[in-house]
Amino acid sequence: MVETLRYLGLMEIAGAVMWVLKEVLGMEEPYLIAPVDERRGRFLFSEMLQGGNFGMGLTPNKGWLSKETAIGRNVLRLKRDAQLLRYFPSECLWEPVFRIYHFFWRLAHR
Repeated sequence: MVETLRYLGLMEIAGAVMWVLKEVLGMEEPYLIAPVDERRGRFLFSEMLQGGNFGMGLTPNKGWLSKETAIGRNVLRLKRDAQLLRYFPSECLWEPVFRIYHFFWRLAHR
């Protein structure tokens, strides 16, 4: 399992999630699938408490840069990715690429 996570570039986020599972939710050591990363785990947990459901609890900006406009939603996602880049670079760098791919996929499969 660890080899697969490393191959996919997901070791950082997996280690953070393992810390949350172990320290916050009390999962026992034998059930963890990756080594615990305390620094990233603490950051992830604080982000979870602040933002709630995938950042939906964060205060939206007003005007054109709000969650109500398509441009605003995308700019806010890029801003959020930039904030998380230091801790989870692989996920943040691939997210805009996937978003563009998914846009064209939705157009093709309507």
